[in-house]
Amino acid sequence: MMMNIAKYRIDGIDNMDDFDVNGNTSHESRRAFFRTFFTTGTVVVTSVTYQPRAMAFEGGVGGLGKTKPETGIVYANTDVTPTSSNLPLGSSGTDFSAELLTPDGTTTAFLSFYPPWPMMRSSGIESRDYSNPEAVFVQVAPLALAGKNVGAGDLPTSFFSKTLFGAAGKYGAYGTPTDIRVKKNIEPSPQPSTTIYTATFTTLTPSMIESDRKALIAVSVVGDGVFMLVAGTTAARFKKQVGVLGKAAESFSCVEAPKTGLRR
Repeated sequence: MMMNIAKYRIDGIDNMDDFDVNGNTSHESRRAFFRTFFTTGTVVVTSVTYQPRAMAFEGGVGGLGKTKPETGIVYANTDVTPTSSNLPLGSSGTDFSAELLTPDGTTTAFLSFYPPWPMMRSSGIESRDYSNPEAVFVQVAPLALAGKNVGAGDLPTSFFSKTLFGAAGKYGAYGTPTDIRVKKNIEPSPQPSTTIYTATFTTLTPSMIESDRKALIAVSVVGDGVFMLVAGTTAARFKKQVGVLGKAAESFSCVEAPKTGLRR
């Protein structure tokens, strides 16, 4: 399936500095840190940021602990808890679907999307290309973090910085992402209840090297929850991979599941 790359042009792409999460166009703090470290070999720590929530460790690389990301995923079927053996794993090309609970636990959402690569056997919902940096995954967050009277089509950059790009998110395993810029796509999603955004940001690798990345974020709101499908890769590979990433983002659907009298 050929995709129209121009379709993923986003409004104001040449002026994305306006959407810096810090409200300015200067993003030199992290780069200055590494310039100081590699030039002098010395960095003086003057403050420590308190992390209010303890995050589980799932190994580490080179002595650096990697924290297990918080994706907000809670399956609605409590009788059969998804595990590595019974999680519905589809091969690439087969639609994935699941029923998830909203953050307050009162509403069930039916979610489905096209996974370009095999589903990973993990605690989350993720399809990954094992040979390349491309991946598609699901994250759920409370709508209240976006503010009052906000829907899927008008989420502020601050919402994404608190959730998807927060220290507890998948992109924050080795440090909170920086240079976060998010814009809503001009073209609407084929799914009526979904809005697609494009984000650019910088993460840290296990070797503490900065990596510029780009992702499409398909968003739907069900009950008090924001359900996100994130399809991303490195900024250098995005143009080449936008077809397959766009297909996954456009396939994302998340609606309230029909209510039944059956016990979940």
